[in-house]
Amino acid sequence: MTELRIVAMCVVALATGAMGCEKTSAFCNEHPEDVACGGTMQPDGSNGEGCTDTCTGDTPVCDKDNDKCVGCLTSADCTIATAPVCGDVGSASGKSCHACEGPDDCDSKACLPTGQCAAAADVTYARSDGNNNNACDLAAPCATIKGAIAKSPTKTVVILGGLNEQATIMGGDVVTILGGTNDANIAFNNQPIFTVNGASLTVADVQLHLTTDYCVQMTINGGTLALERVDLNGCGLGGVHASAGSVTIKRSTIHDNPGSGILFDGSVTGFVVTNTYVLNNGGSNFNGGVTLGTGSGTFAFNTVVGNATNAASTQGAGIDCSGATLTNNIVVGNLRKTTTVVADIVARSTCTMTGTNIADIPATDLNLDMSVAAAKLTAQSTMAIDKVTTTLDTDNKGIIRPQGAMADVGADELRKNP
Repeated sequence: MTELRIVAMCVVALATGAMGCEKTSAFCNEHPEDVACGGTMQPDGSNGEGCTDTCTGDTPVCDKDNDKCVGCLTSADCTIATAPVCGDVGSASGKSCHACEGPDDCDSKACLPTGQCAAAADVTYARSDGNNNNACDLAAPCATIKGAIAKSPTKTVVILGGLNEQATIMGGDVVTILGGTNDANIAFNNQPIFTVNGASLTVADVQLHLTTDYCVQMTINGGTLALERVDLNGCGLGGVHASAGSVTIKRSTIHDNPGSGILFDGSVTGFVVTNTYVLNNGGSNFNGGVTLGTGSGTFAFNTVVGNATNAASTQGAGIDCSGATLTNNIVVGNLRKTTTVVADIVARSTCTMTGTNIADIPATDLNLDMSVAAAKLTAQSTMAIDKVTTTLDTDNKGIIRPQGAMADVGADELRKNP
């Protein structure tokens, strides 16, 4: 790389009549395509006459229109199963292959949390106007989740549109529920929409809402619960309640639930919550936005804003933490309802805080954009931008982390790359 820069400087010097530089034969033997050696490759990797034969590594495809090497031009250029989609997700080099981000990225309408598109033959479909006597494929879906699970070879069900249904996952079953349309949603009136009882449930790209109970509940018999890119709102008792088992919540939004946002009690251990918004929950009971019980777990790169407990509560209105590790979260504007008492984080017992957790300041100091169901960073959110290191690849919306020299605090990464 050093020699390449020297040669490029020499070209400029020769063009302006300066002396004392010349091409080295060793460099040109290895790089005959370079402009300094009679080729057309520029020092930045572009090629004035097309770059088809000179693009390698992470940018193997030539974008001739822009004379630039990129990761891909279409999804046909993407050959890795966990990155099957070509798109713009904030990479400095332009388009790149990335994981599927939702149903529109997959012909089967089935985007798995692994980033892969499931084959249509491996899933079944459910739609409110379907029929459980159908084949339960995309053309002739079932009417219910239960009917589709019964016919799925992998117990993977794709929801098309809205359903009104309650499902209990038990008996060691391993079930995956995916949203197959951008408006995929499930509502139910007076019970948890999903109850996990000694089983495994994964939900992705679905809105769960409008129940007087919890949206999702895992009982004392435990199991495994994974939520990714899930929107939970309007659930009377709260978004997620788990009394045992293992829970993972990634890139989700839990908002406007009259009860708590996330409530882990009992022996929920080893949980992971990342890149998630917890907004405007609570106010009607003792618990606020997030209650993390005595079990150990990770709560990192989340944004917890505008939540409340009732006035008599001693719990944290933003986060009440007993055994977890809190890392690089934004936790602001969380109050005791009907009071001005700030209770962003209450740390108890063996709760540990690492990295940069922004809390106990007025929410207005962060200059967040609250115009959507999120609390997104703006260019004025300097307190949170380029502050921390991370092993997370993306933010809540799939934008590559980091966009700058370092990553941003909270669930949102302020986009900087074109």
